Amino acid sequence: MLKDVGVVFSDDREATELTGRRPLLLCFSHLRWDFVFQRPQHLMSRFAATHNVHFWEEPVFEPDGTERLEIRNAGNVTLVIPHLADGLDEFEVEDRLRHMVTEHVGTTTPEILWYYTPMMLTFSRHLEAV
Repeated sequence: MLKDVGVVFSDDREATELTGRRPLLLCFSHLRWDFVFQRPQHLMSRFAATHNVHFWEEPVFEPDGTERLEIRNAGNVTLVIPHLADGLDEFEVEDRLRHMVTEHVGTTTPEILWYYTPMMLTFSRHLEAV
């Protein structure tokens, strides 16, 4: 889809078929995947035909203080939902989210970082795409 408008990818479809790996597209969205099927869901579902799409949602704040990274499948898209302790200040939230996204990506370098909200740049600015 992006190739149609001249975006060059580091791994083309043939290379993907040879290695068995699909490039990672990490989408940061302020919208919940399960709320209403809108533009983000439409585009990410389409990109999932050629990429491993991980849809990172805004955090859920837990009154019991539990912190975890919920990962689940929504068809061909992986949903990533951070759960943080309620009552954290903005710096603690940013620090925990930075740690979570770093751990989630691991040694994989995303091919595309897609932002539906600039608010998620604060904790993901250190990530680099191919």
